[in-house]
Amino acid sequence: MFSAYAMALEYGGFTNFPAGINTAAEREGFAGPFQEGATTAQADTQAKARYGVTLDNLDTDLRSALKRPNYAYVVTGNYKNLSANSNLAKDVYGWNNYDTSNPLPSVDHAVTVITNPDGTLSWLDPTAAQGSSGVNVTIDDVMKFNGGNVSDYPVKQIKEKAFSGGGTDDEYVNVQELDPYVGKTFAELNAQPGVIGQTFQSFMGSLGKSPSDTFTAEDAAYIRGLGKNGSDWISVIVPSNPLDALGKMVTIMGSLTDPANWIHISAVLAGGLLIIFAGYIIAKDLGAVDAVQPPQEAKQAATIVMMKGA
Repeated sequence: MFSAYAMALEYGGFTNFPAGINTAAEREGFAGPFQEGATTAQADTQAKARYGVTLDNLDTDLRSALKRPNYAYVVTGNYKNLSANSNLAKDVYGWNNYDTSNPLPSVDHAVTVITNPDGTLSWLDPTAAQGSSGVNVTIDDVMKFNGGNVSDYPVKQIKEKAFSGGGTDDEYVNVQELDPYVGKTFAELNAQPGVIGQTFQSFMGSLGKSPSDTFTAEDAAYIRGLGKNGSDWISVIVPSNPLDALGKMVTIMGSLTDPANWIHISAVLAGGLLIIFAGYIIAKDLGAVDAVQPPQEAKQAATIVMMKGA
């Protein structure tokens, strides 16, 4: 339980592990008195006390959740529910001599399942005999392990980088959520809040539509066909507009018809130009004008390394 829970926290961008990320000492400290057979509720209690955060409860049915990209799930279940002849049972756990007359071991367990942007699922379980650092599995594999009963075998979730305030460069939308908007104009759709409005803004051009055109069932079918590997979820790239900052400044200052606001804006712009000019003069005096470069953000891919233990 605690290894799976910690891996999900790390996927969510949490890094403040007192004894270090992915160490045996950290796992022991996290588990506390609940070394084996812990429940998700006990893991929540321990996480809140040690880290000040917890994973979220599953917010939809498990099968639908597993089609949603860029999430980590702590899935509880029982080994006996797996198909004895599945690649998961044989290749990951090394169970090669089990059949209907010799069922798989009945042991409750927790694993981490990552939903990837391409629609695949990665199964992470450091206790597996063969080690599992992200073997691909199917939705049916996960559903069988869980038994399809999240009341008996709860599931916890976290979105990628949720704790770091970041996330992927894309937003995701379930294409089925677009169906109720059929018959509305793109002018209405583009004004919808959040990712729904962003979706229609992104696809209006590729669909060859103008704001006065209506969103048709054929348009919805086209967007639905973009889902990868049959997934209902598609990515919607939200472009960064360099004029957003100026637009927000104008909004805050109020209507441009007010002459007083022009004075404020002029002062801000003049101040900015003075700062740029001063920086240029200083750099020139130091003979290093060419060395003045804007800082660049360093991006590092985080690799989840699993801790030993249940």
